[in-house]
Order: sequence, then C-alpha cells, then structure tokens
Amino acid sequence: MHVTGILLATAGMQAVGSESCSAEDNGGSSFAASLEPLLASSQVSEIVIVVRPEFDIPVNDEKCVVVVDYGFDQGIVASFRIGLMAAPTGTDAYLIARTDMSPIARGVIDQGLAVFAATDKTVLIPCYDGQCGYPLIMRRESKSLVVASSESSNLHAVFDGHDDLVERVSIVDAHIS
Repeated sequence: MHVTGILLATAGMQAVGSESCSAEDNGGSSFAASLEPLLASSQVSEIVIVVRPEFDIPVNDEKCVVVVDYGFDQGIVASFRIGLMAAPTGTDAYLIARTDMSPIARGVIDQGLAVFAATDKTVLIPCYDGQCGYPLIMRRESKSLVVASSESSNLHAVFDGHDDLVERVSIVDAHIS
C-alpha cells in the first residue's frame, strides 16, 4: 500500500524570524517532533507538509515536499485539502498528522497502519479515552468526501454520519487526542 503522510503545519508553528524550526533541531520544535515519526516510518512513502506562508520550513529530506496554504484562515479541512491535492496520484492511503498537537509516537503510526490494512473501512480514526485524534488514516476512496465537504474546522466532522466508512480504534496513548 502506497501511503502518503500529510503533516498539517498551519497552526502551532513558529513564524519566520522567530527561533528556527528546522527538521535538524532534534525535536526541539513541535514541527521536528511531529515530522520525525513520519520520516522514521518505512510504511510512509512521502510526506506533504502544508504550511502557512509566513513559516520558514527548511526541510532537507527527499521524502518531503512543502506546499504553502495561502488560505489557511479557511480552517484545518481546507489545509488538509491542499495536502490531498499535492499528494502523488498513486497514493492508496493518507496518514494525517498535525503539528499543533503532541507528537505522535512511531509505534502509534505503525499500529494504526496495521489496523487500517486489516479493515475494510476507508477511514481509521484513533481514539483515546473517548476523544478522537490523530493520526487519521484514510483510503483514496474517501478523498472526495473531504474535497466536497463544507466543514472547515474539524476534520473528524467530515466523516460524521459515515459510520459505514469509519473504523474508530482505541489507542493507549494520550498524545493522539
């Protein structure tokens, strides 16, 4: 399965002129700490990093591509759409993470992808203590739901009412929500 990571870095980031937020800072910023588990996962083929125009994201990894979301004020779902559109056409599944949340452990990524590979559902949403979180994983077949959605602020709400498509999985890691 060809998996593209989409890292939404449109909130919780440092702007140009502030302390550096490079991927080489050994996890000192939320960006580097969020990017590292995606880079480390052998199951993620490439990573689309969606940023606001004022963020300086020097990423020196051939696995990554940075795209600018000039409409970031339209909400997280709009930013996610930008990432979807920038992903390669051969992508089978998208793994979505955010920099404005606690970094996700690589084990959570691997566990989520293993559960996702075994389910017939097209969307996997990890949950901890009743709260939905990230990384959200979805198959290419669900892309049209996100693209057509009028929802702006809650990616999980895009899939409300689509229980036939969604697998909610309990993950024992408080960082996912």
